[in-house]
Amino acid sequence: MRVFVVGTGRCGTVTFSKAAGHATNYTVGHESNTGAWAKIGDWDYPDNHIEVSSHLIIAIPILRKRYPQAKWVHLIREREACVNSLARLRPAMRAFAYVFYQQASPNERDAAGAVYDTSNALCRALLPPYPTFTLQLEYSREHWLSCWHFMGCEGDFKASLAEWDVKYNAGRPHGKELQHH
Repeated sequence: MRVFVVGTGRCGTVTFSKAAGHATNYTVGHESNTGAWAKIGDWDYPDNHIEVSSHLIIAIPILRKRYPQAKWVHLIREREACVNSLARLRPAMRAFAYVFYQQASPNERDAAGAVYDTSNALCRALLPPYPTFTLQLEYSREHWLSCWHFMGCEGDFKASLAEWDVKYNAGRPHGKELQHH
């Protein structure tokens, strides 16, 4: 079984991967196929794996075809909070605006709003109606048990639930991970 977790970015993917990491029957990756060593178009994931990445949105059709039995989680965050957080990622917002709108000097907040709306629209359009679980970041702690069962996780649920009390990457400068306990 494979589980793919998608969202806009800045929506709790790091926390989700930390919480899922307490499952003993899955390996967990966060943005495994991104970065300097990633191979473009590498959508190979091992069995019994949970992959958490906003970058998977563009590959939903490929992954659905390759892994028809996979389960999906759509991780969402309240729009204003997510847009404010995304807007702080200036280089990424500028790149998005340039590629999709051909604007070299965009308003980062407008670009962040477009990223949020586009990402969520793609998820709604491309994800299968089942097996998909939607988890809202603001209510993740209350709904984590249902998500844990949906994914078929086994392991230390109590430690997993405690991860939702930690704010990973909260207000971080791009590329820096912070933990607040």
